[in-house]
Amino acid sequence: DLKEKKEKVEEKAGRKERKKEVVE
Repeated sequence: DLKEKKEKVEEKAGRKERKKEVVE
């Protein structure tokens, strides 16, 4: 369960980073 949560958090962070790259 904890592993799944960590993966979800990392996925969210990755999306944020990708959005930043698109904006810049």
